[in-house]
Amino acid sequence: MNEPSYPFKRVDDRLTFGFESISQEKTIEKLIEFRLLDTSSELYNLALMDILSNGEVSDMIVSNNQDMSKVLATVFQSIRLFFKEKPNAKVLIQGSTPSRTRLYQMVIGKYHAELEPIYNIWGFKGTDIQRFELGYNFEGFIVSTKNFENHEVESF
Repeated sequence: MNEPSYPFKRVDDRLTFGFESISQEKTIEKLIEFRLLDTSSELYNLALMDILSNGEVSDMIVSNNQDMSKVLATVFQSIRLFFKEKPNAKVLIQGSTPSRTRLYQMVIGKYHAELEPIYNIWGFKGTDIQRFELGYNFEGFIVSTKNFENHEVESF
């Protein structure tokens, strides 16, 4: 995915990265967080959040900063860095709303040919998990690196 992205940096030596979404109208501080959900399967949840003026974070804010593709490219760049540090992990990607999940699906679909040689990508709907397919609507996604090819996702 060779789309322009924002520079990002690690926050507090955790699996959290910060960056700024910048438009002519405003600058929004954002966080990308990888939170461990299950130790035995090394499943991490990916969260994209805005830092609010009071210091709290939210994944429900609609920023409308006119830079969605650059923000999503930054998220995918952070996933690449995450897998360099945690090559055996899996990342759960699910938007905080159905429309945000559709955005992730559109990006995965658009760049599927580029991503598929590097990553295993599964989609799920309810408890049904299958390899990602174009044209099928999923409720979320699980991604792992190809060097972890022998591990199939059965449940989470």
